Amino acid sequence: MSDVFISHSSKDKDIADKVVEYLEERGLTCWIAPRDIVPGSNWASSISTAITASKVFLVIYSENSSESDQVTKEISLAEAKKNVTVLPYKIDQTELTGAYEYYLTGAHWIYADYKKKDYKLEELYQIITGITGKNIQNITNNTYIDNLHIHGSANISSDIPNVVSSSNNNVKTPAAPVPAVQKNSPPAPAVQKKSPSKLKIILFITIPLAVIIILIICILIFTSGNNTQGNNTEGGTSVAETSEGSSDTEPAKSSFEYTIHGGVVEITKFIGSEAGVNIPSTIEGKAVTSIGDDAFNGCTSLTSITIPNSVTSIGGGAFIGCTSLTSITIPNSVTSIGDDAFHDCSSLTNITIPDSVTSIGWSTFSGCTSLTSITIPNSVTSILGYAFDDCTSLTSITIPDSVTFIGVYAFSDCTSLTSIRIPKSVKGIGNNAFKDCKHLTIYGERSIFITCAETYAKENNIPFVAE
Repeated sequence: MSDVFISHSSKDKDIADKVVEYLEERGLTCWIAPRDIVPGSNWASSISTAITASKVFLVIYSENSSESDQVTKEISLAEAKKNVTVLPYKIDQTELTGAYEYYLTGAHWIYADYKKKDYKLEELYQIITGITGKNIQNITNNTYIDNLHIHGSANISSDIPNVVSSSNNNVKTPAAPVPAVQKNSPPAPAVQKKSPSKLKIILFITIPLAVIIILIICILIFTSGNNTQGNNTEGGTSVAETSEGSSDTEPAKSSFEYTIHGGVVEITKFIGSEAGVNIPSTIEGKAVTSIGDDAFNGCTSLTSITIPNSVTSIGGGAFIGCTSLTSITIPNSVTSIGDDAFHDCSSLTNITIPDSVTSIGWSTFSGCTSLTSITIPNSVTSILGYAFDDCTSLTSITIPDSVTFIGVYAFSDCTSLTSIRIPKSVKGIGNNAFKDCKHLTIYGERSIFITCAETYAKENNIPFVAE
């Protein structure tokens, strides 16, 4: 049995995958097609069985799903199941029509705004855990509702107390067994005779245990003292302060907060004030391998940064809001760039993504309004939702043959974009991928079969040129 069945249009796959990833990372089990359909099994039968076995039916409602007969069928199946709670998750402004109006009008809705990056994933998670009864035993009904700021129909919120109470009522504490009373039973032996024996046993156990605990405390105190003197931060946070004239492993007048795990360093926060920063390749003799989430978030005075070859990952939102950042050097050692990594770096004019990166994440370069050129390497296979949204100075871009998927709103509001080349390797293009690109022409490959790029161009009234 799974906690959540995910119903979605295939055109909203990247959003559905994001929801699944978020929920499963927090301990919920999800069922989603085609991932969880056993090869060779009947598709319709698998869908019906999965819905029946789920506690929550989450329908991702959008313009795409409103046109999907498959999603309509899945909703009708879920509505017929008394043990399944239908929970609509609306991701755009599409109004309810037809069968959807019939099935979903009375349901409690979660309104996400993917255009404004307001995903409501935490609210979604909290509501689902309330319905399933997971991790909410200590939350009172009123507190639960108030903390979530739930709006809309009361269908789900009224169900939540029932789930909580039923979950609690199912936990039964067995009564302590009552010993049988025998009329002719002999009197119990005197307690005083057994006390010395028990006392000896207790002392025999507790004295060695106390000695061991004292030894461990002494060792920990001694180790802590050594770590403090040597500035060792294994598993903790420390500050690296350097002085002028330092080497490439110690940037001039820079300070970082960082952690050491497994013998490698992660930069967790930049607390310096200089405009140009060279991230050190080592700290305390250990390699700096990652730049953590939000490490340089909001560093508005930062103009340039150089990342050493030791770094393999850049965390989510690592440079978000660095509005003065004009240049950055990303080495080929970097294999992962997190969501929103360079979001709203409005002064960044160009960037080269290393050929070690395989995916451009959600909103990675969204709001980089000065970005005029971007080089995407052949290693990239997917460009996820809002990746280059609102890059208003971007005029042209070439998608390499390695890319198979372009996500929702990936290039929306790129108002200066006049041309983009999309290869036939691309098999899926998300909803509104080029929304409000009013001067755009899509260039594609000549083929005996109609390509995804040509189909998308025709469906959205965008000029298409076969080369």
